[in-house]
Amino acid sequence: MSFSILFMLIMLTLFLITAGLGITLFFRHREAQRKPSITAWIAFLLQVGIFIAFVTGSFANSSDLLLDILWWGVVIFGFISGIKEFRNNVLAAMLLIVISMFMAAFMLLLLFITSM
Repeated sequence: MSFSILFMLIMLTLFLITAGLGITLFFRHREAQRKPSITAWIAFLLQVGIFIAFVTGSFANSSDLLLDILWWGVVIFGFISGIKEFRNNVLAAMLLIVISMFMAAFMLLLLFITSM
């Protein structure tokens, strides 16, 4: 089994566990859930925007250092926002954490592939 397939299977397992945990916690504490905060919305839009810009090739002519700082900054911001959002809205928090894990794993996979 190749490394990338194994890596994606691990990420899929983590995603399913996180989604199951988030849905369970959401339905147990449904009355305490509020709308996601503005920080959660900003983190979500930044994460999706950076990922779409990366996939479409918008960063092809930019500096690798700038891309790495931007990418990891958005990943850390999304992860911290997800942790802070956990008491307000569990589903938004789990979504932010899962996207952060996916983006971190995607960049680490790209680093492993390019270092070969």
